[in-house]
Amino acid sequence: MTRPLPDFQAAAWSWVHHLRAGGSTPWDTWSAGEVPSAAPPAYGVPLPGAAQLELLRRLAERAEHSVGSGTAADFAALADTVMAVSGPGRGLPELPLPGAPVEGSSGPRPVPMDELPPAELVRVASGVLVSLLLRHDGVPAVRDHGTKQPWRRAVKITGAPQTVDSLRGQLRQRAYDDAGPLEAAVVVVLPVDVMAAEVWAHRVLRGAEVKWGRFWAKWHSDDQLPVYADPASLAEKWVDRLGADRVFVVVAPSSARAAQLLDQVLEVDLEPQDVGHLDLGAACVEVVRNVNTALGVATDEEGRNEARRTLRRLLAVETRTQGHRPSGADVVPAPPAQLRGWLQDMARESQARLAESGCVIVGDLEDHGPREALGLPEGPDEHAVLEAAVTGCLAVARGLHGRESA
Repeated sequence: MTRPLPDFQAAAWSWVHHLRAGGSTPWDTWSAGEVPSAAPPAYGVPLPGAAQLELLRRLAERAEHSVGSGTAADFAALADTVMAVSGPGRGLPELPLPGAPVEGSSGPRPVPMDELPPAELVRVASGVLVSLLLRHDGVPAVRDHGTKQPWRRAVKITGAPQTVDSLRGQLRQRAYDDAGPLEAAVVVVLPVDVMAAEVWAHRVLRGAEVKWGRFWAKWHSDDQLPVYADPASLAEKWVDRLGADRVFVVVAPSSARAAQLLDQVLEVDLEPQDVGHLDLGAACVEVVRNVNTALGVATDEEGRNEARRTLRRLLAVETRTQGHRPSGADVVPAPPAQLRGWLQDMARESQARLAESGCVIVGDLEDHGPREALGLPEGPDEHAVLEAAVTGCLAVARGLHGRESA
């Protein structure tokens, strides 16, 4: 229960001005001391909600320690965007700051700032990201397919989609591709739960809005796995086209190990550290999923695709070069615990079919079984998602201000 402050408006508006100027003092500290008075703006803008202001404080706190965070005017512009945005979709009503006077018996009550749900801050951050992205001209990445060389092989690589995307990118740098008459196919097999997680991430990064739990519930209800998490079916398809002796099944406990095993098959020099399980990590993927939902009616399909590409590119730059990868972001979450037995059965069936397929097995088929779930979160960690959302807001705002000043 929070108690009304004697001069709440003065304290609240002075804190707003402090945050807009890049300050990061928590509300509890600010409101407990003597603060300069600041009247509400003359045009009668209502005080922003607690979630908007706490998100703004976290953005200011991160910006203090970021390289190239822009000018004070840049941050003030970002602050204005944050304070003007309501969280899209379903969520809590706009919550007042602790200490606000309560009028009547209806309406939301103030809650302590440290009890604001991370999901509510992420919801507000999603609205901020949409607002910024719709003002942002995304710059298409330049694709470097490497120096054209005589092809030693045209190889089809399929399987775990995020790992496959990373491997394909490296192979193109080394003059491999799947264009032309195929000489071989490689099916990349990881633990069954990781493969399914990569399918979820792959779809979200291309516009899907499905939540982690609902994704698993759907496939369990259908008693099957998505095709790119079903390596036996993938291998059987290519056996029919190329023959078993030209289909290589690379089985590994991680994408880094898969890159090492692929070296043995193709005789190339891949870099295992460049291959990521979930590309941006599960926390960043969950931020993109929230933005997908918020983008739904904000623009047309072309605009949504461009906004998503821009967010993905800027998040990748920020997390890889600025050192702002959220804690735990690289952990591939575990599926719901009640599905573990079902996943084990699915993996055993797939292992048996692969063993009987006649394909060239590289690695240990036992590595396709689900991981031990001990210590793994069941879904993206909400605190890591909030940290990733803050990172995304600053990254997109920095890119936008850089473009406007160019």
